[in-house]
Amino acid sequence: MSDMDLQLRKVDIDFSDAKIHWNPAGPEFSHLFNAFSILAPSLEPFLIKTMRQFKERLPESAEQLRRDVDLFNSQEGRHYRMHMKFNKVLYAAGYDTAQSEANLKADYERFLTRRG
Repeated sequence: MSDMDLQLRKVDIDFSDAKIHWNPAGPEFSHLFNAFSILAPSLEPFLIKTMRQFKERLPESAEQLRRDVDLFNSQEGRHYRMHMKFNKVLYAAGYDTAQSEANLKADYERFLTRRG
């Protein structure tokens, strides 16, 4: 294995005691990354679908790249689950982002169907 090989990280974070302002010295920083967490569950499935389409176009001889695509997709799936767990904390704190999330998800689906 070289330094460039992808590795699937197993991360499971307990957010049961997470705070909305998890960086009290920089609440703006907290909100910036909270906002990213809200958009990630729409972005990550889009990336997975895009990479699956890419993988279908690869020649059979690109075995390592095919494995890397699979690892990338597995990691994105794990990111998705972690963001969804954290987002439950945000929702419980009053973040009302359902419409924005639905719009973003629809945008990504449109990108896949109309732009490929």
